[in-house]
Amino acid sequence: MKGVNNSYLYSELTEQIIGASFAVQNVLGFGLKEKVYQSALAKEFKNRDIKFREQVQAEIMYNKEVVGKRYFDFLVKDKIIVELKVGDHFNKQIFFQINEYLKVSGLELGLIIMFTAQDVRVRRVVNLI
Repeated sequence: MKGVNNSYLYSELTEQIIGASFAVQNVLGFGLKEKVYQSALAKEFKNRDIKFREQVQAEIMYNKEVVGKRYFDFLVKDKIIVELKVGDHFNKQIFFQINEYLKVSGLELGLIIMFTAQDVRVRRVVNLI
C-alpha cells in the first residue's frame, strides 16, 4: 500500500483502520457522541471488509478467578485494539486505559482514535510487557 511505513507493527492494517476513521469523520464531522462514531465506524469496517468485533470483553484474572472485566470498543482481526474518543487532546487517562487493555488481552498493539473539531488524530500504543 502506498504511503504505508512497513517498519511499524501491522502497518497495513493500521492504515486501513485509520482510513476508515477519516471516512467516518468526513461524513459525520465533529460534535457527536462517541457511540455514534463507533456505530458509523462499524459500518465502515463492514463496507471495507475489515474483520472486527465490537465491545469485546476481556477478563482480568487473579488466581484463576475473574476479578474484573474490561470492554474494548473494537478488536480488529484479533490483532489490534481500537479505542475511540471525542475531544481535542490526548490525556494520561486515555493512555492508561489502552495500556490496561493491552496488558489484560496480551495483545501487542492498540490504537487510540480521537475525533476532533479539525480532523482525526491517532496514537499507536505498543504493549511493551
